[in-house]
Amino acid sequence: MVHIVPRPLPGLPSYHVVTASPDDDESELATAALGLGHALATSRYGREGGFVVLFSAGAGRRRTWPHAHVVAVRSVSHKRVVLGLLLVKGWLARIAAPRLRPVVERRGKGPRSLEERR
Repeated sequence: MVHIVPRPLPGLPSYHVVTASPDDDESELATAALGLGHALATSRYGREGGFVVLFSAGAGRRRTWPHAHVVAVRSVSHKRVVLGLLLVKGWLARIAAPRLRPVVERRGKGPRSLEERR
């Protein structure tokens, strides 16, 4: 079964992740990712072909399940920006949701959350 998860980030408002279980056929995932890409590009920019799909297969992924990253793009230069932002998406996620940062241990004073730092 394929799952589509919207994950908007700063600079990547149309970012989605398409996932499947390790047992699923990767062609289903690819078909779903392409369909989502066409739909996103059409709804955001009025062009069916304006999207990027980055497929993470086998040895090229950290997670055990197959997945694809899908983002609608306006132009070739926008695609370059999107691919650069995907390189730092972990940092973008931390910026977007600072409350999810881990509690840090302070020397001699115990743990302190982000809310306590303010």
